[in-house]
Amino acid sequence: MSTVTLLTVAAVLALGGCTSTPPTPPVGPLESEGFETFVTPRSFDGPGTIFRIDAEKKRYPVAEITFKVREGEEALPKYSSSRVLAMNNLLEALGASTAKIPASIKANLSRTTTVSIEASTGRRQYVRDDDLTAALRGWATQAKPTGESVYYLIRETISTPELSYKVDKNWLASAELDVKVLKAAGYSGDAKVSGGDILEMNRTFSKPLNVWFKAEKIVIRPALGAGPGQYLIERTPISASILGL
Repeated sequence: MSTVTLLTVAAVLALGGCTSTPPTPPVGPLESEGFETFVTPRSFDGPGTIFRIDAEKKRYPVAEITFKVREGEEALPKYSSSRVLAMNNLLEALGASTAKIPASIKANLSRTTTVSIEASTGRRQYVRDDDLTAALRGWATQAKPTGESVYYLIRETISTPELSYKVDKNWLASAELDVKVLKAAGYSGDAKVSGGDILEMNRTFSKPLNVWFKAEKIVIRPALGAGPGQYLIERTPISASILGL
């Protein structure tokens, strides 16, 4: 059971469930530290991003709190994770335009499959608990939430300049999507068959983009019997499947 103290944080250890079973286990810090994978690589959604999700699971930006962001590079044999993606998300991640694919394929844009995502280098940006607690204390005092307010916080990311996507080529064929169509839609990377039925495609970015993240659910309540601006704050690690990121 977690403990909540006035204007301090209680970290709950249980993680939310994932959407699917990865075909290959994640490696490096992704396995041991609970990182999740963004739907698409991005230059935003860095540490300190706070947002809320409404009853219809729509996401709304709230704030970006400021704290000391620590960072460093890690050179590992491989970063690897798996995520269920819709075809339109996969096309976006590869830099291909859905507007440029044939009309017959557009009917398949909502079809999903499990995609393995890999990188050989990564740059981590993270915050320590003591720095985060102080920043949340200041933000809660300014935000002045009423009732029970639920928010979400990104506290750590891993960025990389290049990614490899591995997809079942038979799934691509069933959706009438092949390398020729991808190239015509703007995909500029390489593609090769690996491991029999797996098509491997790479994407290089002009600068490192955020690919993996850790998020926490934040519940803020006015502290009963305390003075104005006094709040109870509880943080719980949460998964990408719940956030829809």
